[in-house]
Amino acid sequence: AWFTHAPFGIHGVAHVARVMVWAERLADGVAGSGALRRRELRWAAACHDLGRLDDGLDPDHGNRSAAWVLDDLARARPELTAGVDLAFVAELCRWHQ
Repeated sequence: AWFTHAPFGIHGVAHVARVMVWAERLADGVAGSGALRRRELRWAAACHDLGRLDDGLDPDHGNRSAAWVLDDLARARPELTAGVDLAFVAELCRWHQ
C-alpha cells in the first residue's frame, strides 16, 4: 500500500528487496561494521522508490519518496522508526536519483 506505482512491477517489492540486500553488502565491503548509519540506510533502501509514478526516468520520484518518509513513515511504522533519523533517510531518498 506504500507504493504509488506498481508494487509488483520493475521498481516494486522485489526491487526493494534487492536494493536492501546490496546496500547492506556494499556497506559491509566499503565501510565495515559500525561505520554507517545502518538503520537509516535500510529504511532508505526500503523507501527510495515509493514515490514513483512510472518505471521511466520519473525525475521527481526521489523527492516524492522523501516527502512520504517525512510525512508518513513514522505514523505507518512507529515501533520500527523510533530513534531513526528520518530527515537523513529522506535525504538519502532524494540523493539516490
